[in-house]
Amino acid sequence: MKKINLITTLIIGLVIILGSCKKEETNPKLNVNLSVAAAITNPVNGTVDTLLLADSAKLFTVSWSAATYSVSDGATLPVPTYSLQMAFADSNFANMKELYNTQGLSFETIVYELNNSLILFGIPGDSTASIELRIVSGISGASYTNDTSDAIKLTVTTFKSAEPPPPDDPRLWV
Repeated sequence: MKKINLITTLIIGLVIILGSCKKEETNPKLNVNLSVAAAITNPVNGTVDTLLLADSAKLFTVSWSAATYSVSDGATLPVPTYSLQMAFADSNFANMKELYNTQGLSFETIVYELNNSLILFGIPGDSTASIELRIVSGISGASYTNDTSDAIKLTVTTFKSAEPPPPDDPRLWV
């Protein structure tokens, strides 16, 4: 009987000792309130750009600063994904178009391709319109990390693209 009491006392003592230890959480914590959104650095807000057919092969570049996220315990996060979005000015990005999605910090295209994108977006050739650009950054698979930059306003004048020449041989070969 003494052995049973001794064993019971030891078991109860172990349960009390082990049960009183608090587990310390070591998982890193992401504080989204301390995150800093990406910011467009080039072109600057208010830029007026006249696209010319003669400049078709020149580069048009949009660049931005990296978004930063606050993580405890020195943990590292995956590289954020950046979405460059375009919309008509003062539309609050209601009918926005995504121009580019990348993990890099810039977007490059030639003037000819930019002109075609603007025409497909609804700006007629040889006309001027105001558009806005912004960056939406986030960590892939974690939509709560999405952060939006301040929009910049650009005034662009498009050009009419030359019509492609008709085929030399209009016959259809089957």
